[in-house]
Amino acid sequence: MDRTEEQQAVIDKKDYIDIMAFFRAFFRYTRRYRVFALALIIFMTICVTGAMALLSKKLVKNSYVSKGSFTLGLLLSDSLEYNYDLNSTGWNRSSILGVANNSIVSLMRSDYMLRIIREELGLEPEDELNAEISTSVTNMTNLITISVTSNSGENAEAVRDAIFSCFEDAIFPIMGYVELNISNLDTEEVPSSLGFLSHPVVWIVIGVFLGAFVYLGLLFAYALFFSDLETPEDVSDITDMPCLAQIPVNKRKKADYKKAVVRMRRRISEETEKRNAKVLLLTGINNKKAQSEIARLLESELRGQGKNIVLTNFDEDPESLTEESVRNALDALLKEAELVLIDGPLCGSTAAPVILADCSDAVLYRIEQGNARPQKVKDMLQSLQFARAEAIGYVLDRCNYIK
Repeated sequence: MDRTEEQQAVIDKKDYIDIMAFFRAFFRYTRRYRVFALALIIFMTICVTGAMALLSKKLVKNSYVSKGSFTLGLLLSDSLEYNYDLNSTGWNRSSILGVANNSIVSLMRSDYMLRIIREELGLEPEDELNAEISTSVTNMTNLITISVTSNSGENAEAVRDAIFSCFEDAIFPIMGYVELNISNLDTEEVPSSLGFLSHPVVWIVIGVFLGAFVYLGLLFAYALFFSDLETPEDVSDITDMPCLAQIPVNKRKKADYKKAVVRMRRRISEETEKRNAKVLLLTGINNKKAQSEIARLLESELRGQGKNIVLTNFDEDPESLTEESVRNALDALLKEAELVLIDGPLCGSTAAPVILADCSDAVLYRIEQGNARPQKVKDMLQSLQFARAEAIGYVLDRCNYIK
């Protein structure tokens, strides 16, 4: 497997790990900000409940809608029976009745009938009928029920009366003269299919669920796009490197600060001695000034323990750095010191960190709490993962709280 395939294999593996890490981060943020989470869910529930109330009033002005209906009794004329018998042998009265019923149902569903009804009501082409017309037939009888459903009782009655007044004229071109017996004219209030939305309990239940889903969506988006690394647990979702120290931002708490510095010095000494590292590169992704402070602090601590250490950097002209020039400079420094600490350039600014990592024995990363996006840290680690130097861990710097 060549180097390009190795890199792709590592990247593919990291993509899989990142998905699992994302879910771990999601649940961790929920625990960490549980008070905020509860407040947000309650707030979203109130907002969504109010929105659902307004929406339900717009969709359903009332829990019931008006339904006007009437029943047609179809009395076939002798001439209609005679004409069917002449043209189709074997037809009987039941067959003729079935054909007549089907003709009426088809008529009521046609655009032709809808146009006649609109003309009867005096509607313009752009006006809405705002009514639903349905037709049902009682099998083996001459009874046909025509129903009109509308949000307005007056509109339901008007459409029903329009059908009643123009029906005989509309059916004549299809069936000729048919005597009709119209009965059961009534108007009633029937439950709307959306009427359940008008109940306050439904608003609250829907509001709770939608509020929770909105919160979860916001938390997913925050964890995926906007969260900064704040604890070693956050960093562990990206890399398996150990956290060697957490340096507090408040130096006035001298006991905590001194304890963190001693831990950093001890852990870094252990890691460099374990690997017999002679050249240690310190790098990060932002705040070069704070990184240099860590480098000077580490130099001071190691020197105080009797270690012969040299602090250097290659900031004079990082663009012109070559592997050969760096190795020559390091060889000269190692003649005078047992450990060379390089305060390197920030990753991503130039190619210098990659060159310095190839010439070093170990790499120490600096990550600033609350000021490091996961993707930038991943880019930093991937840029140096195939360098000669081995990563010994990271320092979580400028911590407002230490876990």
